Amino acid sequence: MLTLNDTALNDNQARFVVKIESDTAIYLSNYLDGITLSSVLYDGVPLVKNSLQDNGKSIDISNGGGIGNIQAFQLQIARYQTNTSLNEFFNDLFPATGKQYLIARPISIGFCWEGATTAGEITWFFYGYIDEYSYNADTITLLCLEYAELENIELPYYK
Repeated sequence: MLTLNDTALNDNQARFVVKIESDTAIYLSNYLDGITLSSVLYDGVPLVKNSLQDNGKSIDISNGGGIGNIQAFQLQIARYQTNTSLNEFFNDLFPATGKQYLIARPISIGFCWEGATTAGEITWFFYGYIDEYSYNADTITLLCLEYAELENIELPYYK
């Protein structure tokens, strides 16, 4: 059961936050002005407005699937903005550059209520990894999948 880490204020405005793990973690928010929690700025500029979407991913039974859906989130990051970690994502995140890889990068999505001041007030509801990306001239779209229970089981070589 998910327990909220904060109490809603009078207007009950939720602020979504995203953390992408890397050598230097990337912190994003859906609030345009950003949110500072425990002296860390969750930048609101790079995340495209209303791009955080919940969807699922499954494998068709004809392709050997049918176990069930896993949780997935999709979000878009804008190009040419002021965040130095993301303003030129073609050069900063793609594997061809020899810099950080984007695929398989751990990602967490959570929310806090308006007025939150510490990272302890974030309720994290999604832990996963970046599975796919697509891009165009001004945005990159990330498909993030939850860690599936079956992916972390080590199978024996012999039985």
